[in-house]
Amino acid sequence: MSNQTVGEFFTVRCGPCGGSGKIKANKKCMACRGEGAIVLRGSIENYRDCPGCAASGYKGFNVQLVCTLCDGVGALRLT
Repeated sequence: MSNQTVGEFFTVRCGPCGGSGKIKANKKCMACRGEGAIVLRGSIENYRDCPGCAASGYKGFNVQLVCTLCDGVGALRLT
């Protein structure tokens, strides 16, 4: 799944699950709730990579520890 713009929103592929929607065979990804993508408001120019997880959406190498700074999005909205 690639990034797609839809009106005032756009979607990004979920970092923690790589777009699959699952962390393990039968466990839904906590960041995207099993959807494989995350919807963000605005345009991609309104966001920057999250410094808390280096834009991956999760802390370190444990894909079950979703980044609390960006809630697994991998990006933060510019203010």
